[in-house]
Amino acid sequence: MPDGDWYTAHVPKNWRGAARRIEGGADFDRIGDLALSAFPRAVKDAGGVAGFDEMLAVVERFATGLTHDAARELRDALQAGLRAGGWDLTRIAYAAAQATLADLARGAPAQGAAHSFARRFVVRTFDASLFAPSRLRTVGGRFANAEAAQDWQRGCIGAMTDRIDKLAASFLEHRSGAGLRAPRRVTPRLKTADLLFQPVGS
Repeated sequence: MPDGDWYTAHVPKNWRGAARRIEGGADFDRIGDLALSAFPRAVKDAGGVAGFDEMLAVVERFATGLTHDAARELRDALQAGLRAGGWDLTRIAYAAAQATLADLARGAPAQGAAHSFARRFVVRTFDASLFAPSRLRTVGGRFANAEAAQDWQRGCIGAMTDRIDKLAASFLEHRSGAGLRAPRRVTPRLKTADLLFQPVGS
């Protein structure tokens, strides 16, 4: 099967360029640029994340002690999102909300619960849309085994930490995807013309 057909079958359309770069050996910066740009496009193409607002409301109520049946409310929000046409992103948001509620139940600070939920949603979307399908191609090739691939993924997420935080904050402000943009890299990638004049180490 040609590579293009494989990517079309296994990787959501906004994430295929990044998946190809992972297999091709690209570094954290390049994959980060592509992943952070793919996320806003995916949200915008979906018309937002069905059920996210309802899940966010559950998280915020639970964080302030205003609900004692958050698990049921969260399931209701999931079902409402699925009925509204959400699918992959809605299910990812549900898993992120569950993890956020669990953290709060273990004593995580209530302040910032919305951001924690949004950040988990971004990271879990990266995993479901990019890293997990990529492992089907890279384990046994670029990476010796699944553990090595997951170690690389953790390193890549770590390298994006600050920009993931910014993207999560922006997503909370632009949940429909309209106006949502990937944060710029603090240190811009050098242009090829600039690289020609960089000193070469001995």
